[in-house]
Amino acid sequence: MRRDDRHQADGAGAAAGEPAPLAWHGAIGLMCLALSVPLALYDTLPLLDYPSHLGRMRVLVADEGDVLRRIWTPDWSLIPNLALDLCVPLLARAMPLETAMRLFAGLALLLPPLGVVALSRVVFRRRSWWPLVAFIIAYDGTMLAGFLNFRVGVGLALLLAAAQLALRRRGFGWRLGLAAISVLPLYFCHLTALALHLAIVGAVEAEANWRERWLRLGGWLALAPLVIVPLVLLRLKPATEEAANAGLFGGVWTLLTNPLERLRNLATAFLSYDPFVDLMAVALVVVPLAVAWRRGCLARAPGLWLLALGLFVAFPLAPMALLGGTWVDRRVALFAVLVLIAATDPLAAFGPARRWLIAAGVGLGLVRVALVGAVWADFAAGDLRDLERVTAAIEPEARVLVVRARPRGHPAHIWWQPRAWQIMVDVDATIHWPALALIRRGAFLPLLHTGRGRQPLAVRASYGCLARPDGQPPHWPALTRLSPADLEAAPYLADWPVRFDYVLLLQAGEVADGDRLLPELLAPVAASRIAAVYRVRPADGGVRLDCLGQPRAAR
Repeated sequence: MRRDDRHQADGAGAAAGEPAPLAWHGAIGLMCLALSVPLALYDTLPLLDYPSHLGRMRVLVADEGDVLRRIWTPDWSLIPNLALDLCVPLLARAMPLETAMRLFAGLALLLPPLGVVALSRVVFRRRSWWPLVAFIIAYDGTMLAGFLNFRVGVGLALLLAAAQLALRRRGFGWRLGLAAISVLPLYFCHLTALALHLAIVGAVEAEANWRERWLRLGGWLALAPLVIVPLVLLRLKPATEEAANAGLFGGVWTLLTNPLERLRNLATAFLSYDPFVDLMAVALVVVPLAVAWRRGCLARAPGLWLLALGLFVAFPLAPMALLGGTWVDRRVALFAVLVLIAATDPLAAFGPARRWLIAAGVGLGLVRVALVGAVWADFAAGDLRDLERVTAAIEPEARVLVVRARPRGHPAHIWWQPRAWQIMVDVDATIHWPALALIRRGAFLPLLHTGRGRQPLAVRASYGCLARPDGQPPHWPALTRLSPADLEAAPYLADWPVRFDYVLLLQAGEVADGDRLLPELLAPVAASRIAAVYRVRPADGGVRLDCLGQPRAAR
Protein backbone atom coordinates (compact mmCIF):
# COMPACT_ATOMS: atom_id res chain seq x y z
CA MET A 1 0.00 0.00 0.00
CA ARG A 2 1.38 3.41 -0.95
CA ARG A 3 2.09 5.71 1.93
CA ASP A 4 -0.03 8.54 0.53
CA ASP A 5 -3.05 6.22 0.53
CA ARG A 6 -2.88 5.60 4.26
CA HIS A 7 -5.37 7.49 6.40
CA GLN A 8 -4.39 5.92 9.69
CA ALA A 9 -6.10 6.88 12.92
CA ASP A 10 -4.22 8.85 15.55
CA GLY A 11 -3.85 7.30 18.99
CA ALA A 12 -5.54 4.05 19.83
CA GLY A 13 -8.66 4.66 17.75
CA ALA A 14 -7.84 1.99 15.18
CA ALA A 15 -8.17 -0.68 17.84
CA ALA A 16 -11.95 -0.33 18.04
CA GLY A 17 -13.77 -3.54 17.16
CA GLU A 18 -14.99 -3.68 13.58
CA PRO A 19 -18.67 -4.62 13.14
CA ALA A 20 -19.55 -7.76 11.23
CA PRO A 21 -20.48 -6.96 7.60
CA LEU A 22 -23.99 -8.39 7.87
CA ALA A 23 -24.81 -6.51 11.07
CA TRP A 24 -23.34 -3.27 9.73
CA HIS A 25 -25.11 -3.34 6.38
CA GLY A 26 -28.31 -4.52 8.03
CA ALA A 27 -28.23 -1.59 10.44
CA ILE A 28 -27.79 0.85 7.54
CA GLY A 29 -30.74 -0.72 5.72
CA LEU A 30 -32.98 -0.56 8.79
CA MET A 31 -32.08 3.08 9.38
CA CYS A 32 -32.97 3.93 5.79
CA LEU A 33 -36.32 2.20 6.17
CA ALA A 34 -37.11 3.90 9.47
CA LEU A 35 -36.25 7.36 8.12
CA SER A 36 -38.41 6.78 5.05
CA VAL A 37 -41.61 6.04 6.99
CA PRO A 38 -42.78 9.69 7.33
CA LEU A 39 -42.14 10.27 3.62
CA ALA A 40 -44.26 7.26 2.72
CA LEU A 41 -47.26 8.31 4.80
CA TYR A 42 -48.03 11.78 3.44
CA ASP A 43 -48.51 13.07 -0.12
CA THR A 44 -47.80 16.73 0.68
CA LEU A 45 -44.76 17.11 2.91
CA PRO A 46 -44.61 20.11 5.29
CA LEU A 47 -41.13 21.16 4.19
CA LEU A 48 -40.54 24.89 3.74
CA ASP A 49 -39.79 24.93 -0.02
CA TYR A 50 -41.73 21.77 -0.88
CA PRO A 51 -44.97 23.42 -2.11
CA SER A 52 -43.00 25.63 -4.47
CA HIS A 53 -41.08 22.62 -5.82
CA LEU A 54 -44.28 20.60 -6.25
CA GLY A 55 -45.96 23.49 -8.04
CA ARG A 56 -43.06 23.80 -10.47
CA MET A 57 -43.19 20.08 -11.20
CA ARG A 58 -46.93 20.39 -11.77
CA VAL A 59 -46.22 22.92 -14.53
CA LEU A 60 -43.39 20.90 -16.10
CA VAL A 61 -45.44 17.70 -16.38
CA ALA A 62 -48.55 19.51 -17.69
CA ASP A 63 -49.69 18.82 -21.23
CA GLU A 64 -49.59 21.61 -23.81
CA GLY A 65 -53.34 22.09 -23.51
CA ASP A 66 -53.26 22.38 -19.71
CA VAL A 67 -54.32 25.67 -18.16
CA LEU A 68 -50.89 26.02 -16.52
CA ARG A 69 -49.20 26.13 -19.93
CA ARG A 70 -51.22 29.27 -20.68
CA ILE A 71 -49.47 30.91 -17.72
CA TRP A 72 -45.95 29.46 -17.82
CA THR A 73 -43.83 28.04 -20.58
CA PRO A 74 -40.71 25.84 -20.21
CA ASP A 75 -37.52 27.86 -20.46
CA TRP A 76 -34.49 25.57 -20.16
CA SER A 77 -30.95 26.89 -19.78
CA LEU A 78 -27.62 25.81 -18.26
CA ILE A 79 -28.44 26.88 -14.72
CA PRO A 80 -27.45 24.96 -11.57
CA ASN A 81 -30.03 23.38 -9.25
CA LEU A 82 -31.88 21.55 -12.00
CA ALA A 83 -31.67 18.03 -10.56
CA LEU A 84 -35.27 18.06 -9.33
CA ASP A 85 -36.55 19.51 -12.61
CA LEU A 86 -34.68 16.92 -14.66
CA CYS A 87 -35.48 13.84 -12.58
CA VAL A 88 -39.02 14.22 -11.26
CA PRO A 89 -40.80 14.78 -14.63
CA LEU A 90 -39.11 11.62 -15.91
CA LEU A 91 -40.19 9.65 -12.84
CA ALA A 92 -43.70 11.07 -13.16
CA ARG A 93 -44.10 9.23 -16.47
CA ALA A 94 -44.11 5.96 -14.52
CA MET A 95 -45.82 7.01 -11.28
CA PRO A 96 -48.00 9.78 -9.81
CA LEU A 97 -46.29 13.16 -9.50
CA GLU A 98 -46.61 13.20 -5.69
CA THR A 99 -44.94 9.77 -5.49
CA ALA A 100 -42.09 10.94 -7.73
CA MET A 101 -41.60 14.00 -5.53
CA ARG A 102 -41.49 11.91 -2.36
CA LEU A 103 -39.02 9.54 -4.00
CA PHE A 104 -36.73 12.46 -4.75
CA ALA A 105 -37.25 13.74 -1.20
CA GLY A 106 -36.17 10.30 0.02
CA LEU A 107 -32.92 10.67 -1.93
CA ALA A 108 -32.43 14.09 -0.37
CA LEU A 109 -32.95 12.58 3.07
CA LEU A 110 -30.76 9.48 2.74
CA LEU A 111 -27.89 10.39 0.42
CA PRO A 112 -26.02 12.70 2.87
CA PRO A 113 -25.77 10.09 5.68
CA LEU A 114 -24.93 7.38 3.15
CA GLY A 115 -22.19 9.64 1.83
CA VAL A 116 -20.79 10.15 5.33
CA VAL A 117 -20.70 6.38 5.89
CA ALA A 118 -18.99 5.76 2.53
CA LEU A 119 -16.39 8.46 3.12
CA SER A 120 -15.59 7.16 6.60
CA ARG A 121 -15.30 3.62 5.23
CA VAL A 122 -12.76 4.74 2.62
CA VAL A 123 -10.56 6.96 4.77
CA PHE A 124 -10.35 4.54 7.71
CA ARG A 125 -10.39 1.37 5.58
CA ARG A 126 -12.73 -0.37 8.01
CA ARG A 127 -16.34 -0.40 9.09
CA SER A 128 -17.47 1.47 12.18
CA TRP A 129 -20.72 2.21 13.97
CA TRP A 130 -19.74 5.84 14.49
CA PRO A 131 -20.58 7.38 11.06
CA LEU A 132 -24.08 5.95 11.34
CA VAL A 133 -24.80 8.87 13.67
CA ALA A 134 -25.36 10.86 10.47
CA PHE A 135 -28.61 8.93 10.00
CA ILE A 136 -29.83 10.08 13.41
CA ILE A 137 -29.60 13.74 12.39
CA ALA A 138 -30.85 13.22 8.81
CA TYR A 139 -34.02 15.25 9.47
CA ASP A 140 -32.00 18.42 10.01
CA GLY A 141 -32.64 22.10 9.29
CA THR A 142 -31.86 21.85 5.58
CA MET A 143 -34.13 18.83 5.10
CA LEU A 144 -37.02 20.46 6.95
CA ALA A 145 -36.43 23.58 4.85
CA GLY A 146 -37.00 21.48 1.73
CA PHE A 147 -33.58 22.09 0.15
CA LEU A 148 -33.91 18.96 -1.96
CA ASN A 149 -31.45 19.75 -4.76
CA PHE A 150 -28.88 20.89 -2.21
CA ARG A 151 -29.15 17.75 -0.09
CA VAL A 152 -29.00 15.40 -3.06
CA GLY A 153 -25.92 17.33 -4.15
CA VAL A 154 -24.33 17.00 -0.70
CA GLY A 155 -24.91 13.26 -0.71
CA LEU A 156 -23.43 12.89 -4.19
CA ALA A 157 -20.48 15.10 -3.21
CA LEU A 158 -19.65 12.80 -0.31
CA LEU A 159 -20.19 9.58 -2.24
CA LEU A 160 -18.16 10.74 -5.24
CA ALA A 161 -15.41 12.04 -2.95
CA ALA A 162 -15.24 8.58 -1.37
CA ALA A 163 -14.95 7.10 -4.86
CA GLN A 164 -12.21 9.58 -5.79
CA LEU A 165 -10.19 8.69 -2.71
CA ALA A 166 -10.69 4.97 -3.31
CA LEU A 167 -9.26 5.41 -6.82
CA ARG A 168 -6.05 7.13 -5.70
CA ARG A 169 -4.13 3.90 -6.20
CA ARG A 170 -5.56 3.40 -9.71
CA GLY A 171 -3.73 6.30 -11.30
CA PHE A 172 -4.43 9.54 -13.13
CA GLY A 173 -6.75 8.22 -15.86
CA TRP A 174 -9.25 6.67 -13.48
CA ARG A 175 -9.48 9.79 -11.34
CA LEU A 176 -9.77 12.11 -14.35
CA GLY A 177 -12.55 9.96 -15.78
CA LEU A 178 -14.47 9.97 -12.51
CA ALA A 179 -14.10 13.74 -12.24
CA ALA A 180 -15.45 14.15 -15.77
CA ILE A 181 -18.44 11.95 -14.93
CA SER A 182 -19.07 13.70 -11.60
CA VAL A 183 -19.03 17.33 -12.64
CA LEU A 184 -22.42 17.61 -14.36
CA PRO A 185 -24.46 15.81 -11.66
CA LEU A 186 -22.85 17.98 -8.99
CA TYR A 187 -23.31 21.19 -10.99
CA PHE A 188 -26.97 20.50 -11.68
CA CYS A 189 -27.62 19.62 -8.02
CA HIS A 190 -25.99 22.61 -6.31
CA LEU A 191 -22.83 24.67 -6.67
CA THR A 192 -22.06 24.40 -2.97
CA ALA A 193 -22.14 20.60 -3.31
CA LEU A 194 -19.51 20.89 -6.03
CA ALA A 195 -17.44 23.11 -3.72
CA LEU A 196 -17.75 20.54 -0.90
CA HIS A 197 -16.60 17.73 -3.19
CA LEU A 198 -13.55 19.75 -4.29
CA ALA A 199 -12.77 20.68 -0.68
CA ILE A 200 -12.82 17.06 0.52
CA VAL A 201 -10.70 15.65 -2.28
CA GLY A 202 -8.38 18.65 -2.21
CA ALA A 203 -7.89 18.44 1.56
CA VAL A 204 -6.86 14.79 1.41
CA GLU A 205 -4.59 15.44 -1.58
CA ALA A 206 -2.97 18.43 0.12
CA GLU A 207 -2.37 16.48 3.34
CA ALA A 208 -0.70 13.66 1.39
CA ASN A 209 1.51 16.13 -0.49
CA TRP A 210 2.49 17.84 2.77
CA ARG A 211 3.27 14.57 4.52
CA GLU A 212 5.48 13.39 1.68
CA ARG A 213 6.97 16.84 1.00
CA TRP A 214 6.20 16.22 -2.66
CA LEU A 215 3.72 17.91 -5.00
CA ARG A 216 1.90 15.29 -7.04
CA LEU A 217 0.58 17.28 -10.01
CA GLY A 218 -1.34 14.31 -11.37
CA GLY A 219 -3.66 14.27 -8.37
CA TRP A 220 -4.49 17.95 -8.83
CA LEU A 221 -4.79 17.83 -12.62
CA ALA A 222 -7.29 14.97 -12.30
CA LEU A 223 -9.65 17.46 -10.64
CA ALA A 224 -9.47 19.93 -13.54
CA PRO A 225 -12.91 19.06 -15.01
CA LEU A 226 -14.50 19.92 -11.66
CA VAL A 227 -13.24 23.49 -12.03
CA ILE A 228 -13.18 24.15 -15.77
CA VAL A 229 -16.61 22.79 -16.73
CA PRO A 230 -18.59 24.74 -14.06
CA LEU A 231 -16.80 27.97 -14.98
CA VAL A 232 -17.78 27.50 -18.62
CA LEU A 233 -21.38 26.66 -17.72
CA LEU A 234 -21.68 29.62 -15.37
CA ARG A 235 -20.41 31.85 -18.13
CA LEU A 236 -23.14 30.56 -20.43
CA LYS A 237 -26.05 30.66 -17.98
CA PRO A 238 -28.40 33.68 -17.96
CA ALA A 239 -27.96 36.23 -15.19
CA THR A 240 -30.77 36.48 -12.66
CA GLU A 241 -32.27 39.84 -11.87
CA GLU A 242 -32.39 39.25 -8.12
CA ALA A 243 -28.71 38.20 -7.95
CA ALA A 244 -27.71 41.33 -9.83
CA ASN A 245 -29.78 43.50 -7.48
CA ALA A 246 -28.48 41.75 -4.36
CA GLY A 247 -24.83 41.99 -5.32
CA LEU A 248 -22.22 39.44 -4.37
CA PHE A 249 -23.21 38.99 -0.75
CA GLY A 250 -26.83 40.10 -0.78
CA GLY A 251 -25.96 42.84 1.71
CA VAL A 252 -26.18 40.50 4.73
CA TRP A 253 -23.27 39.10 6.72
CA THR A 254 -23.32 36.56 9.53
CA LEU A 255 -21.03 38.82 11.58
CA LEU A 256 -23.79 41.42 11.71
CA THR A 257 -26.31 39.08 13.41
CA ASN A 258 -26.44 38.54 17.14
CA PRO A 259 -24.58 35.66 18.85
CA LEU A 260 -27.76 33.66 19.52
CA GLU A 261 -28.63 33.69 15.82
CA ARG A 262 -25.11 32.56 14.93
CA LEU A 263 -25.35 29.74 17.48
CA ARG A 264 -28.71 28.65 16.06
CA ASN A 265 -27.32 28.66 12.52
CA LEU A 266 -24.32 26.63 13.67
CA ALA A 267 -26.73 23.98 14.96
CA THR A 268 -28.44 23.58 11.56
CA ALA A 269 -27.26 19.96 11.28
CA PHE A 270 -29.16 19.06 14.48
CA LEU A 271 -32.37 21.12 14.24
CA SER A 272 -35.69 19.30 14.34
CA TYR A 273 -39.03 20.15 15.94
CA ASP A 274 -38.01 19.98 19.61
CA PRO A 275 -35.09 21.89 21.20
CA PHE A 276 -34.53 19.25 23.89
CA VAL A 277 -34.27 16.47 21.30
CA ASP A 278 -31.90 18.68 19.31
CA LEU A 279 -29.67 19.19 22.36
CA MET A 280 -29.55 15.42 22.87
CA ALA A 281 -28.39 15.02 19.27
CA VAL A 282 -25.66 17.61 19.79
CA ALA A 283 -24.54 15.77 22.91
CA LEU A 284 -24.51 12.44 21.08
CA VAL A 285 -21.91 13.84 18.67
CA VAL A 286 -19.92 16.24 20.85
CA VAL A 287 -19.56 14.25 24.08
CA PRO A 288 -18.01 11.08 22.58
CA LEU A 289 -15.58 13.20 20.54
CA ALA A 290 -14.57 15.20 23.61
CA VAL A 291 -14.13 12.07 25.77
CA ALA A 292 -12.06 10.30 23.12
CA TRP A 293 -9.92 13.41 22.59
CA ARG A 294 -9.24 13.72 26.31
CA ARG A 295 -8.27 10.05 26.54
CA GLY A 296 -6.04 10.25 23.48
CA CYS A 297 -8.15 7.66 21.64
CA LEU A 298 -9.78 9.76 18.96
CA ALA A 299 -9.21 8.25 15.52
CA ARG A 300 -8.76 10.97 12.90
CA ALA A 301 -8.30 11.08 9.15
CA PRO A 302 -5.76 13.94 9.02
CA GLY A 303 -6.81 15.71 5.81
CA LEU A 304 -10.54 15.53 6.53
CA TRP A 305 -10.04 16.38 10.19
CA LEU A 306 -8.30 19.61 9.24
CA LEU A 307 -11.00 20.40 6.68
CA ALA A 308 -13.71 20.02 9.33
CA LEU A 309 -11.84 22.36 11.66
CA GLY A 310 -11.37 24.82 8.81
CA LEU A 311 -15.09 24.81 8.07
CA PHE A 312 -15.91 25.52 11.71
CA VAL A 313 -13.42 28.39 11.69
CA ALA A 314 -14.86 29.74 8.43
CA PHE A 315 -18.44 29.58 9.67
CA PRO A 316 -18.48 32.93 11.55
CA LEU A 317 -17.15 34.65 8.43
CA ALA A 318 -19.57 33.02 5.99
CA PRO A 319 -22.16 35.40 4.52
CA MET A 320 -25.83 34.67 5.00
CA ALA A 321 -26.41 35.33 1.28
CA LEU A 322 -24.18 34.93 -1.75
CA LEU A 323 -24.94 35.57 -5.45
CA GLY A 324 -28.66 35.49 -4.78
CA GLY A 325 -28.43 32.27 -2.71
CA THR A 326 -29.40 32.11 0.95
CA TRP A 327 -28.49 30.15 4.08
CA VAL A 328 -24.83 30.11 3.03
CA ASP A 329 -23.55 30.14 6.61
CA ARG A 330 -25.91 27.30 7.61
CA ARG A 331 -24.78 25.21 4.68
CA VAL A 332 -21.17 25.69 5.80
CA ALA A 333 -22.17 24.58 9.32
CA LEU A 334 -23.79 21.43 7.91
CA PHE A 335 -20.68 20.66 5.86
CA ALA A 336 -18.53 21.03 8.97
CA VAL A 337 -20.60 18.57 10.99
CA LEU A 338 -20.86 15.94 8.23
CA VAL A 339 -17.14 16.09 7.45
CA LEU A 340 -16.33 15.93 11.18
CA ILE A 341 -18.37 12.74 11.58
CA ALA A 342 -16.71 11.15 8.54
CA ALA A 343 -13.22 12.22 9.65
CA THR A 344 -13.35 10.85 13.21
CA ASP A 345 -14.10 7.72 15.20
CA PRO A 346 -14.22 8.01 19.01
CA LEU A 347 -15.60 4.56 19.84
CA ALA A 348 -12.25 3.04 20.85
CA ALA A 349 -12.28 5.30 23.91
CA PHE A 350 -15.34 3.51 25.30
CA GLY A 351 -14.34 -0.13 25.01
CA PRO A 352 -17.22 -2.54 25.74
CA ALA A 353 -19.29 0.41 27.01
CA ARG A 354 -19.69 1.61 23.45
CA ARG A 355 -22.68 -0.70 23.12
CA TRP A 356 -24.56 1.65 25.48
CA LEU A 357 -23.56 4.61 23.36
CA ILE A 358 -24.85 2.79 20.28
CA ALA A 359 -28.10 1.94 22.08
CA ALA A 360 -28.54 5.61 23.03
CA GLY A 361 -28.03 6.57 19.39
CA VAL A 362 -30.65 4.08 18.22
CA GLY A 363 -33.13 5.34 20.80
CA LEU A 364 -32.55 8.96 19.89
CA GLY A 365 -32.91 8.17 16.20
CA LEU A 366 -36.28 6.51 16.80
CA VAL A 367 -37.41 9.48 18.89
CA ARG A 368 -36.51 11.94 16.14
CA VAL A 369 -38.33 9.92 13.47
CA ALA A 370 -41.39 9.57 15.72
CA LEU A 371 -41.32 13.32 16.37
CA VAL A 372 -41.27 14.06 12.64
CA GLY A 373 -44.13 11.63 12.05
CA ALA A 374 -46.24 13.15 14.83
CA VAL A 375 -45.73 16.73 13.64
CA TRP A 376 -46.48 15.81 10.05
CA ALA A 377 -49.63 13.89 11.04
CA ASP A 378 -50.89 16.91 12.96
CA PHE A 379 -50.21 19.15 9.96
CA ALA A 380 -51.96 16.83 7.50
CA ALA A 381 -55.06 16.53 9.70
CA GLY A 382 -55.28 20.22 10.55
CA ASP A 383 -53.60 23.09 8.76
CA LEU A 384 -53.11 21.36 5.40
CA ARG A 385 -56.79 20.42 5.32
CA ASP A 386 -57.73 24.01 6.16
CA LEU A 387 -55.49 25.40 3.44
CA GLU A 388 -56.94 23.03 0.85
CA ARG A 389 -60.49 23.93 1.89
CA VAL A 390 -59.79 27.65 1.71
CA THR A 391 -58.13 27.51 -1.72
CA ALA A 392 -60.70 25.10 -3.20
CA ALA A 393 -62.94 27.97 -4.35
CA ILE A 394 -60.21 29.52 -6.52
CA GLU A 395 -60.90 28.94 -10.20
CA PRO A 396 -58.32 27.67 -12.72
CA GLU A 397 -56.17 30.32 -14.38
CA ALA A 398 -57.26 32.90 -11.79
CA ARG A 399 -54.85 35.62 -10.73
CA VAL A 400 -54.37 35.44 -6.96
CA LEU A 401 -52.90 38.33 -4.97
CA VAL A 402 -51.27 37.09 -1.75
CA VAL A 403 -51.04 39.43 1.25
CA ARG A 404 -50.33 38.79 4.91
CA ALA A 405 -51.76 39.98 8.18
CA ARG A 406 -48.47 40.99 9.76
CA PRO A 407 -45.72 43.05 8.16
CA ARG A 408 -42.52 41.35 7.09
CA GLY A 409 -40.17 40.65 9.98
CA HIS A 410 -42.83 40.91 12.70
CA PRO A 411 -41.52 38.94 15.71
CA ALA A 412 -44.89 37.24 16.34
CA HIS A 413 -45.13 35.57 12.94
CA ILE A 414 -43.80 32.29 14.33
CA TRP A 415 -46.77 31.82 16.64
CA TRP A 416 -49.15 31.82 13.69
CA GLN A 417 -47.26 29.10 11.88
CA PRO A 418 -48.12 25.41 12.23
CA ARG A 419 -45.67 23.49 14.38
CA ALA A 420 -44.27 21.88 11.26
CA TRP A 421 -43.01 25.33 10.20
CA GLN A 422 -41.93 26.80 13.54
CA ILE A 423 -38.40 25.48 13.08
CA MET A 424 -38.00 28.40 10.64
CA VAL A 425 -37.85 30.92 13.46
CA ASP A 426 -36.57 33.69 11.19
CA VAL A 427 -38.80 32.90 8.20
CA ASP A 428 -42.53 33.31 7.69
CA ALA A 429 -43.00 29.83 6.28
CA THR A 430 -46.64 30.43 5.38
CA ILE A 431 -45.56 32.44 2.33
CA HIS A 432 -44.74 29.21 0.44
CA TRP A 433 -48.08 27.50 0.96
CA PRO A 434 -50.23 29.65 -1.33
CA ALA A 435 -48.61 27.41 -3.96
CA LEU A 436 -51.51 25.06 -3.19
CA ALA A 437 -53.60 27.38 -5.37
CA LEU A 438 -51.31 26.44 -8.27
CA ILE A 439 -50.99 22.76 -7.40
CA ARG A 440 -54.68 22.08 -6.77
CA ARG A 441 -56.42 24.82 -8.75
CA GLY A 442 -54.04 25.89 -11.56
CA ALA A 443 -53.93 29.54 -10.44
CA PHE A 444 -51.28 32.22 -10.97
CA LEU A 445 -49.47 33.90 -8.06
CA PRO A 446 -47.13 36.84 -8.74
CA LEU A 447 -44.25 35.58 -6.57
CA LEU A 448 -44.21 31.95 -7.70
CA HIS A 449 -41.84 30.75 -10.45
CA THR A 450 -41.44 34.25 -11.84
CA GLY A 451 -37.66 34.67 -11.51
CA ARG A 452 -36.25 34.00 -14.94
CA GLY A 453 -32.90 32.22 -14.81
CA ARG A 454 -33.64 30.50 -11.51
CA GLN A 455 -35.87 27.71 -12.78
CA PRO A 456 -36.72 26.30 -16.22
CA LEU A 457 -39.96 28.29 -16.47
CA ALA A 458 -40.91 31.66 -17.92
CA VAL A 459 -44.12 33.63 -17.36
CA ARG A 460 -46.12 34.39 -20.50
CA ALA A 461 -46.52 38.00 -21.57
CA SER A 462 -50.19 38.24 -20.54
CA TYR A 463 -49.09 37.68 -16.93
CA GLY A 464 -45.67 39.34 -17.10
CA CYS A 465 -46.60 42.67 -15.46
CA LEU A 466 -47.75 40.78 -12.37
CA ALA A 467 -44.54 38.75 -11.98
CA ARG A 468 -42.12 39.69 -9.21
CA PRO A 469 -39.13 37.36 -8.67
CA ASP A 470 -38.16 36.52 -5.10
CA GLY A 471 -40.41 39.04 -3.43
CA GLN A 472 -42.43 38.85 -0.22
CA PRO A 473 -46.21 39.14 0.13
CA PRO A 474 -47.12 42.71 1.11
CA HIS A 475 -48.85 43.72 4.33
CA TRP A 476 -52.61 43.84 3.63
CA PRO A 477 -53.07 47.60 4.39
CA ALA A 478 -51.11 48.25 1.16
CA LEU A 479 -54.31 47.31 -0.68
CA THR A 480 -55.77 50.69 0.30
CA ARG A 481 -52.78 52.77 1.40
CA LEU A 482 -50.13 52.14 -1.22
CA SER A 483 -46.83 53.80 -0.28
CA PRO A 484 -43.86 54.29 -2.64
CA ALA A 485 -42.00 51.58 -0.70
CA ASP A 486 -44.90 49.16 -1.19
CA LEU A 487 -45.04 49.91 -4.91
CA GLU A 488 -41.30 49.41 -5.29
CA ALA A 489 -41.41 46.06 -3.49
CA ALA A 490 -44.61 44.90 -5.21
CA PRO A 491 -45.25 46.78 -8.49
CA TYR A 492 -48.19 44.48 -9.24
CA LEU A 493 -50.20 46.31 -6.52
CA ALA A 494 -50.84 49.16 -8.96
CA ASP A 495 -54.44 48.83 -10.19
CA TRP A 496 -54.74 45.48 -8.43
CA PRO A 497 -58.60 45.45 -8.47
CA VAL A 498 -58.58 45.22 -12.29
CA ARG A 499 -55.62 42.85 -12.47
CA PHE A 500 -56.46 40.15 -9.89
CA ASP A 501 -59.42 37.83 -9.34
CA TYR A 502 -58.80 36.76 -5.73
CA VAL A 503 -56.95 37.94 -2.64
CA LEU A 504 -55.41 35.29 -0.38
CA LEU A 505 -54.76 36.58 3.14
CA LEU A 506 -52.16 34.69 5.21
CA GLN A 507 -52.41 34.50 9.02
CA ALA A 508 -56.05 35.50 8.64
CA GLY A 509 -56.74 34.89 12.32
CA GLU A 510 -54.64 37.95 13.11
CA VAL A 511 -57.01 40.35 11.34
CA ALA A 512 -59.96 41.55 13.38
CA ASP A 513 -63.28 41.38 11.50
CA GLY A 514 -61.58 39.62 8.62
CA ASP A 515 -64.95 38.77 7.08
CA ARG A 516 -65.50 42.51 6.57
CA LEU A 517 -62.08 43.27 5.13
CA LEU A 518 -62.42 46.02 2.49
CA PRO A 519 -66.08 45.17 1.82
CA GLU A 520 -66.33 47.58 -1.10
CA LEU A 521 -63.55 45.66 -2.91
CA LEU A 522 -63.55 42.12 -1.51
CA ALA A 523 -66.22 39.46 -1.01
CA PRO A 524 -65.36 36.72 1.53
CA VAL A 525 -65.22 33.20 0.09
CA ALA A 526 -63.60 30.94 2.71
CA ALA A 527 -61.54 31.45 5.84
CA SER A 528 -59.55 29.66 8.54
CA ARG A 529 -57.07 30.69 11.19
CA ILE A 530 -54.15 30.40 8.81
CA ALA A 531 -55.60 31.82 5.58
CA ALA A 532 -58.67 33.40 3.99
CA VAL A 533 -59.74 33.84 0.37
CA TYR A 534 -61.69 36.84 -0.97
CA ARG A 535 -63.11 37.35 -4.43
CA VAL A 536 -62.25 40.74 -5.92
CA ARG A 537 -65.51 42.49 -6.72
CA PRO A 538 -65.70 43.18 -10.48
CA ALA A 539 -65.43 46.84 -11.44
CA ASP A 540 -66.39 48.66 -14.60
CA GLY A 541 -69.03 46.17 -15.64
CA GLY A 542 -66.87 43.16 -14.88
CA VAL A 543 -64.11 44.09 -17.33
CA ARG A 544 -60.58 43.27 -16.24
CA LEU A 545 -57.31 43.64 -18.11
CA ASP A 546 -54.38 41.36 -18.65
CA CYS A 547 -50.79 42.57 -18.87
CA LEU A 548 -51.15 43.24 -22.60
CA GLY A 549 -54.04 45.61 -21.93
CA GLN A 550 -56.57 43.17 -23.34
CA PRO A 551 -59.95 42.72 -21.63
CA ARG A 552 -60.61 39.43 -19.88
CA ALA A 553 -63.66 38.09 -18.11
CA ALA A 554 -63.95 38.39 -14.34
CA ARG A 555 -63.74 35.08 -12.50
